[in-house]
Order: sequence, then C-alpha cells, then structure tokens
Amino acid sequence: MIRMRRVAWLCFLSGWIFAGSIFGQSLLVDNKFFKAGSDAYQKGDFGAAAAEFHTAWSLLGTEASVFVRSVVASRLIESWYRNGDKSTAVRWYRGVATLELSDEVLKWVALSMLDAGYYEEAAEFFEKLGENAPRDARRQMAIYQAHALVRNGTEERAYRLLFPNYETPQNALEAYFFAGIAQKTNRWEEGIAFCDAALDSSKQDEKFYARVVILKARCLAGAGKTLEAVNLVLDLVEHTYDILTVYLAFDVLMQISTGEERKVLAERFEKWSNDGDFPNRQLAAKYYGILIDSNPDESHLVSRLELFILQNPNHSLAHEARLMLGSLRPDLAMKLRLSEDVEDSEELKRHIDFASAVKQFQEESFVSAKETFLEMSNQLEGRPRDQALFNSAIASLYAGDDDTFDTQAKEFAKDGNVASAMHADLLFLGGLYYASKANPKAFGLLSNFIRSYPEHTSVIDAQLALAEMHLNQVPAQPAAAKEVFRELKGMDLSPTRLERLNYAEIWAELLTPGINNTLEKATAFLVQWPESKLLPEVSMLLATEFYEQRRYQAAEDAFLRVVRDFPESSHRETALFFAAKAREQNDTTQTPDATSWDEVIKSGGSLANHARHEKGINLLEQDRFDEAIRIFDEILDSPDKIENDLKQAAQCDKGYAYYMKALAFGGDPDNLSRAAEEFTKIVRDSQAPRAWRFQASVRRGKCLELLGRENVALEIYQSLTRESEENPKPQIGSFPIEENNWLYRAGFSAMEILERKQDWKSAVQIAEILAERNGTRASEAARKAERIRLRHFVWD
Repeated sequence: MIRMRRVAWLCFLSGWIFAGSIFGQSLLVDNKFFKAGSDAYQKGDFGAAAAEFHTAWSLLGTEASVFVRSVVASRLIESWYRNGDKSTAVRWYRGVATLELSDEVLKWVALSMLDAGYYEEAAEFFEKLGENAPRDARRQMAIYQAHALVRNGTEERAYRLLFPNYETPQNALEAYFFAGIAQKTNRWEEGIAFCDAALDSSKQDEKFYARVVILKARCLAGAGKTLEAVNLVLDLVEHTYDILTVYLAFDVLMQISTGEERKVLAERFEKWSNDGDFPNRQLAAKYYGILIDSNPDESHLVSRLELFILQNPNHSLAHEARLMLGSLRPDLAMKLRLSEDVEDSEELKRHIDFASAVKQFQEESFVSAKETFLEMSNQLEGRPRDQALFNSAIASLYAGDDDTFDTQAKEFAKDGNVASAMHADLLFLGGLYYASKANPKAFGLLSNFIRSYPEHTSVIDAQLALAEMHLNQVPAQPAAAKEVFRELKGMDLSPTRLERLNYAEIWAELLTPGINNTLEKATAFLVQWPESKLLPEVSMLLATEFYEQRRYQAAEDAFLRVVRDFPESSHRETALFFAAKAREQNDTTQTPDATSWDEVIKSGGSLANHARHEKGINLLEQDRFDEAIRIFDEILDSPDKIENDLKQAAQCDKGYAYYMKALAFGGDPDNLSRAAEEFTKIVRDSQAPRAWRFQASVRRGKCLELLGRENVALEIYQSLTRESEENPKPQIGSFPIEENNWLYRAGFSAMEILERKQDWKSAVQIAEILAERNGTRASEAARKAERIRLRHFVWD
C-alpha cells in the first residue's frame, strides 16, 4: 500500500489545529525564540524552526498556561514532523507526557508516531482524538487510525473500523486505501469495486492510476480471475513508458501467474524483447523472461543471470539480477558486483548475508542461521535491525536455545511501537513451536500473547492451539479444551478456523471419559464440511467409534465408505482391514468367513501379513489345520520385515495348529513333536518378549506331557514359577496381565503333575509361591495349599 498523500490533509489539519491560536501567538510575541521559529517556519526551514521552538519551550516558566504550552509544543512537534524528525518528536513527547497538553498537540504526536513506526500507540491516539472531534475531523482520524492498524498488520481491525461507517470513499485516494484493506482481508469483490471507483477519477495521475490497476489485478487474482488480472496488467505495460511502473507490473505478474497464464506471459515477453520502441520494456521483458522460461535446473538459471549482468552492467535490473544471483551463488554475485560504490556493495552484502542465513535455516543449520542473523542485526539500524533480530530469535527457537529466544523476545516488548508487533509474533510463533513439540512452555507464551494482544489477527489461532495442547496433555484435558471452544463459538470465525474447531471438538469428545458425543460431532463434521481434506480421517474416527461401541454392522459400513470414497487415502488399507474385522465380529454363524481377509492380503500393503494372521486364526477355528499352517508359514517366510509381535504370534499359532491337529487325531506324536519344536523356537528367541516366552513354555510343556515326558514338562513349569519367586518385587500381580496369567497356568500345571506323583510337599510349596503373590489366582492357590495340607497332613 503506498503512502497516502498528506498535502491536502495537512492543510485541513492545520486549519483545525490552529483555529484560535492567534491570541496565543500574540502572548508569545515578545519571545524572540518563538518569533524566530515562526519566521523559519514560514520560510519552510523546519529544522531551524524546530531548534528555535525547542529553545522557546525550555524558557517557558511554570506559570505558562496550558494554552501557551500547547501553542509552542504544537509548532515544535509539527516542525520536527515536517523536517522528517518523527522519532525525535515522539521521544520529546514521552518526556513531557505528564503535562497537560491540548488535542492539537496530540494530533501532531500521533502523526509522528504513525510515521516513526509506533503503530499501536498511534492507533490509540487517533481513536481518542476522534471521540470528541468534529464530524469531518472524526472521519479523518478514523482513516489515520486505520492506516496505523494496517501498518501494524491488523487489517481486519481496520476493516471493522471503517465499514460500514465510512464505506463510501470521498476521493480516489480513499478508494485506493479502502481497496487495499479489502485486498489484505481477502474481500476480493469489495476490493475490485473500490479500485473501479478510484480508476474513475484518477486517470489524470498516470503513476497513481497504474498502482490502482495493479491493486485491482491482485484482487482479481484473489477472486480466481487470474487470466483477467494478467491481461489487465499486460495492457497497462503496453500503454506506459514509465519504467518504474513497468518493473512494478512485471513483479506482480510473476506473483499472480501460474500454469496457463505463464504461457501468455512468455508469448508477450518474447514480443517485447524484440520491440525496439521502448528499450526499457525490452530489457525488462528479457530479464523477466529468464525467470519465466528458465530451465528448472539451478545451474542453467545461474548462467542466464550471469550473462544478463555482463550484458547490462549499469542497469538497475542488473542489480536485481545480482540480488537474485546472491540467493543462488553468493560468491559469484559478489564477483559480478562490477561497482565499487559503497552503498551498492553494502546493500548487496546484506542481501547475500540474508540469503545465506535463510539457506542455513532451510537446511536446518539453525545455530549458524541464528548467528548470521544476529551479526546482521549488529550492523543495521531501525526496522532492518529489528527484522534481523526477529529472524535470529526464530532461529534460536529452532536451535533449541530457549534462553536466547527469551532474551531476544524481551527486546521487542515495547508498548506502542513497531517492535511490539514483532513481540506479538514471537510470542505466537514461539507458542506454536512449543505446542508442536508438546512442550508446556507453549501455555505460557500463547496465554501471554492472547492477554497482551487481544486484537491481534492470530488470537483465534492461538486459542485453538491452546485447546489442542489441552487435548495433547497426558492425561488429556478435554474439559479445558471445551471451555476454549465455547468462547471461540461466540466469535466471528472464518470457515478455515471453524473447520479446525469442529475437528478439534471431535477429539475432545473422543477423549472425554464415559458417555460422549463423538458420533454426533463426527457425523456433523462430515455433513458440514463435504470438501474438507480431513474427511478421510474423520470418517475413520467415526468408523472406529462404531467399532469401539460394538456396533459392528455400522462400523463395517463406515470403514467401507472410507475404502470407496477415498481410494487414494493413507487410511484405505486400515479401513479395509477393520471392515473385515467388523464383519468377522458381526458374523453370527458357527464357521467364520476366512475369505473376508483376502482383499487386504491381495493389496500387499503393510497390513497384508496381519490379515493373513487373522485368516489363519479363522481357518484354525474351522479345524482346517493344514490351511492355517500354510498361512502362518507365509507370514514367517515373508520377504518383508515383520514386527516381532506378529512373528511371535504366527510362530505360536503355528505350533498351536499342530497341537490341535494332534488332538484331533488321537494325540498323534508326530504333530505333538512338531508343535513342541515350534514352541521351542519362541523360547530360544532372545528377541521374544517375556509374555510370548511364558506362553510358548507352557504350551511346550503340555505337548511334552502328552508325549509322556512329564518330568521335563514339570521342570519347565517349576522354572517359570520360581522365576517369579527369585524376584518377589515386582510381584506377579505387577506383571502385565498376559504374563501373569501364563505364570499361574505354569504353577497350576506343575501342581497337577506333583499331585499325580504324590509329592505333596512340593505341590504345597508351588501353591504357596503363587498364593504369596498379588496375582489374579492368588486366593485359589492359597485354598489349594490349605486343602493339600489338611488332606495329606503336610506340615512344616
């Protein structure tokens, strides 16, 4: 947005500010410094005027009235303002702010703050000044306030301030300004209408007319009318001979054009490149043609930029080419500087340093990026220094240097100036970064941001991030998240933010203990956001919730909808797997349908072997032992790497298939031996978890019992039981449930053998080992021990 023309406005303000000040000046007629200042002011020598007025101010006694002080202060600040010393005016005002001064003084202070970068404070001043101002002046103060808000990055606040109160622009400049706000807030059609209003009355000023056309093109592109926007700008270039307009137009063409529009540009650039009527346009077309038609290979682009610089060493576009080359090849860009001009060299060096730091950041060399940005900040002043320091703080954050980030962030915590806007952004970005890492520091930063900058455009995003942090806590805090949601629902949310909120609400319900509204929230999301990219995930959440509630038919239908409606989704295979699982759970027949897993197996995805395992279990339940064994072998022999749990499960189920086959054939010893061998493989597998080793040991023991090797089986059972005795803490009850169950099965199996051997004392010892543990069958073991003692008179 270009700076508003102030000549007419300042004249208007001068009339308002100095109405009635003649009397005040008459009281100061004997003050030679005030008189000298007034003379210098009339001659336009505002620097000298400010010096004289400053001396006049310092000589005012304590008896000077508010009116007299205000007259001198007003002329002093205005002179500083007109001389370009806005920061001096602001610093001076801060030193005398406790004194009572008139609104006329504060107007010039606010204008100085606006130009010096103290946007938030300037907006507050203009707002207060407008409250008691005449009608026309109130409108002017509102527009100045909007300017401050726009410069501070709070365009939405500026829009709400001006519309609908002042939505009819009074001149082309206002229409242009209103259009800029509309464009910044993505209100494309309003922006186009305001641009048209500005164009109707601005054709006399060629440069201003060109900027309105370019702004309209941006609005058209935002509204999806990119080709119309491109043609509008091309027509502007065709009819202008102002080189700055050409450069500005070409830049916006590069920004808004993609795909088909780039072809239109390439054709027009080719035409202009061969057109000698306008050499500057011809050269610009050649330069931008490099960017449009360049080979994607970086080295090719570098060589074309280098050639352009060598052919046009003294042209401003050669400098642009050097800057671009600096991002790609800093060393080559410096060699091609071709000018020893200090200013040019320093600018190029700063650009190359910045490009180098950005590249370091992109390559995740965050410490180096931090140091490069920090070094740049030490060599700069004003806003460039603030920007370098801001970038250094962000790099510190990613480098894990929390202390440096906190220190640098505090440097921006200055009320009312441009630095406070950067402080707000650092709080927000820092909060989001820590939230992405599940770091509790996010709560403090985001809460501070919301509290300190309630009108910031990102406050809603910060509140959503806080709510999501509540959901990501361990344990989750869905109630706290829902409180944030209730507050947000009272706000005017954009569709994107509302979609994000609705999605987070589903998770809040999922994480709410007991009865919740997950199904209702997920179903509502699917209806309300039919074009959302989150539909596959929400559909999966809905299907999973049906499954968890054992509504298997609804779950199967929901999973199959994911498969059908989102064939390219990463959730497709999982949905297919659980559709088969739900179908299996919903099958009321005595013989489950093993073929329900075939589609998942054929997909060959990451769940194919899991589907094979499920199919193998189904076949086993149907006593189709050989088919089941073949399926388990497919898993164990798979060329793909399989998870340990799946490998142990397939191995154990293969052994169990041989075991069941042996029982089906009257205790066939060959199949029992093969079963025992399969279980032994698990027992000897050092990577097998303890639960699988316990289970395999007990099952192997059962095979050995049937093979008549009862003593070996007894040794296995006793070794498992005594494994827990050797380490009484943790006790059996503190083992995972599955391990605990197999330990008890080993102990009770050992007692059965010992009772058959009439070794009552050893049986009692085993029973008491189990009884002393806080396991699921401890009381049963205690009763067993007592019964054996009483029945067989076993006493220590």
